[in-house]
Amino acid sequence: MKIIAIWRFLVLALAATLALALAFYWWEQHFFQVISPAVSDFLLKWWWLGVIASLAIISTAGTILILFNPRPHLIYRLLASIASYFFPPVLIAFWLVFVERFRPNNSSKPTPLRGVGKAS
Repeated sequence: MKIIAIWRFLVLALAATLALALAFYWWEQHFFQVISPAVSDFLLKWWWLGVIASLAIISTAGTILILFNPRPHLIYRLLASIASYFFPPVLIAFWLVFVERFRPNNSSKPTPLRGVGKAS
């Protein structure tokens, strides 16, 4: 269960990073000044470094999680981990196909009583 929580956090972090990267790319194409020219230059120079660093961390963590995942055969895990290292959105596809699909059923149905306190 902890691995599923880690996967969810990883996929949410990846989605947020990609959304921020797309928003910043749009801002860079339709440049408008933020506070001052110095602040705008700072954002243009260092934002992409942060995006690339976070994508590298997410890709590495996702590669490790894929290798320790029990579901598909080892060869498929190796191929997915190599692909996800170079193209992080593969992590979302792997999560949907192999992690969320085989998640335990956490339904809220009550379990029947057993033993001495059993209601007739």
